[in-house]
Amino acid sequence: MSRHNAKYFSIGEVVIMQSKDHPEINGTETTVLDAGYQTLVNARSGELRGWYYQLDLPAMKEGKRDWWHQSALRKKHKGGSLSLQDIIRLCNSGSVHEKDTA
Repeated sequence: MSRHNAKYFSIGEVVIMQSKDHPEINGTETTVLDAGYQTLVNARSGELRGWYYQLDLPAMKEGKRDWWHQSALRKKHKGGSLSLQDIIRLCNSGSVHEKDTA
């Protein structure tokens, strides 16, 4: 399986929606419930192969849970331990030095 076909998300992982087809839900955090490698046929795009995920989101069509393609999801990265103010304070204090390139 090529790098482009690799499974990127795990069941139980919190992900962020980034859908071209449904921009109204972009930025929504949700949880992966199930995953599977599938070939789906879309009237607009034709045959789409890849990893699809069921998510803890309300269905777009009543009575049916949607499968979302991997490209519509983004990793939720853990936040840093420092606030922006702390980083600015460190930079201004001289505690952070640029690496010498000379």
